[in-house]
Amino acid sequence: MQGGVQGGVRRDVQVVAARTRGELRQFVNFPFALYSEARFPNWVPPLKMTVRDALDAAKNPFYKEAARECFLALRDGRVVGRIAAVENRAANKFAGDRVGYW
Repeated sequence: MQGGVQGGVRRDVQVVAARTRGELRQFVNFPFALYSEARFPNWVPPLKMTVRDALDAAKNPFYKEAARECFLALRDGRVVGRIAAVENRAANKFAGDRVGYW
């Protein structure tokens, strides 16, 4: 994925799947870097353990009927964004649909 031009310099953004332990740690930690307490004093951060548990396919029964893929957006090796794609097969079966969620 290509970034825009900033200050006359092209800024490329690389999107990678977050699959390793370290990449998933970056995925979980990114909002804490984005929403600093100084700039966003009303932001109430989630418990990191709760976020990790929600993403853990081995611990979370949701993933018996679902799948997810987490992605990191990197610019110059630094995380600048994140997104997750989720397929809830149970909901799709119930609704007779085949959709995913970001």
